[in-house]
Order: sequence, then structure tokens, then C-alpha cells
Amino acid sequence: MTIKRLIRTIIKEYHSLRLLLCGEGYRRAEYIRKHSLFGAMGENCYFHPWKMPGDPKLIFIHDNVKISSDVTFINHDISNALLNTKFKTDKFQYYTAPIEIFDNVLIGTGSIILPGKKIGPNCIVGGGDSGL
Repeated sequence: MTIKRLIRTIIKEYHSLRLLLCGEGYRRAEYIRKHSLFGAMGENCYFHPWKMPGDPKLIFIHDNVKISSDVTFINHDISNALLNTKFKTDKFQYYTAPIEIFDNVLIGTGSIILPGKKIGPNCIVGGGDSGL
């Protein structure tokens, strides 16, 4: 592990701990906004997960978004590593894409939001949904 990567990991874990210590979702969202941890964090948001997503700068959250506990944001897919090894090639590229959540959205507990997805405005993602 390079020094740069180690430092990024330590910073990410520090912010995850700070999110946990914030206690409630409105304060967590404010912490994310204040420290510019995501690509964007709108006004009047609620962020209940305490873990930092893998690629937080690729998450864009607009106004009045409520995100319940245990929601997972996945901004990348490493299936290219498996395919490149299996077929002894480097033709399969690493895939990463932003996630954008528009105004007035509720994301239910246990949802998994996949790379490149745009949600809303004015919608509800039911708890435990995956594969959006």
C-alpha cells in the first residue's frame, strides 16, 4: 500500500468515526456538507448511515433527501479484474460512475444504490431494494 493510499484510508476511517459520533442523521448530513465529503450535499438532508461510501466524491445529493440506515452506495464495479485474469487480457476496463439523488427523495433501510444511477426527484426507494 502506498503512503498516499494509506493516508486516504486513514482520513476516510476518521470521517466514518466522526459520522458515527454525530449521533443523528441531520447532524451527519451537515457534517458531510461542512467538510465537503461528497460531491454535493443539499439543504435539509438526513443521512443515517455512519460508514463513508467507497467513493464519496462521486455522490451528489440534492435538497430534502432522507437516507435511512444501512444504505450502501456502490460507485464502482471491479468485475474487470476477474474477466481480465480469466481471459488473460487487459481489455476489460474498471467501471466507476457517479450516483445522483435529486430533490425530495426517501431511500429506505438496506437499499443498495448502484453506479451511475439517478434517483428522483420526488420518489421513494423502498427498504431493502437493490439493483436500481
